[in-house]
Amino acid sequence: MSLEIFTLTNEIRKFKNNTTEQSWRKADALSYSNDYIAVLRIDSSNRAGGKSIKRGKMWSIIVDIKKSFEELPHWTALRAYYMDDLKLTPVERGELKGKYGIRFYNMSKDPTEEIVLKILKFIFGN
Repeated sequence: MSLEIFTLTNEIRKFKNNTTEQSWRKADALSYSNDYIAVLRIDSSNRAGGKSIKRGKMWSIIVDIKKSFEELPHWTALRAYYMDDLKLTPVERGELKGKYGIRFYNMSKDPTEEIVLKILKFIFGN
């Protein structure tokens, strides 16, 4: 797993730099489902980062949870690597209220479907 997580985190690192892009994403296009989740939408915030990505954007992979995945080894490894920059949190408002978001914080660029699929395939092993 160490080589896999190293490869994935290097790919994710390409979406972080010193300043945050002034853009926003809300896309329903990605189709991904397994025994644990169904992806409903990919969002990113439009928060300006200025000189530091510490105020950068948040990625949200909005999912419908079918069964808990928080004990899966690759999820726990990714959480340990990113610590407070990766969380699973409930959606609290909008049309997807009651669903959950796999959230990456302090990002500077919007996620692509390719990187989201790489993350999901890493977590769920498919």
